[in-house]
Amino acid sequence: MTTFHELLAPVMPIIQQIEHDRPKHHNEDLTWSDFIRILVYFFTNNRTSGNELIVALQAADPDLSLPKTSRRALSEGFWRFSPKLLQQTLTA
Repeated sequence: MTTFHELLAPVMPIIQQIEHDRPKHHNEDLTWSDFIRILVYFFTNNRTSGNELIVALQAADPDLSLPKTSRRALSEGFWRFSPKLLQQTLTA
């Protein structure tokens, strides 16, 4: 298990439950749980831009199991996923 997985371990059951319960969109390229994991990766690796994050995801250690996503899918995540989902996770 990686340090990244250890960091996420306490909140993954909450994230997985929210992912299971939330309504899905038929054109969804990126799941909410993957989006949250990408955001945690962004903030814990001192990334400074979305473009830098996309490049870092392409080169990320496969053991992290992070999706290699597009800039479009990442941007879409910011408007598709309600901030209330993250608020619900942080509250729990």
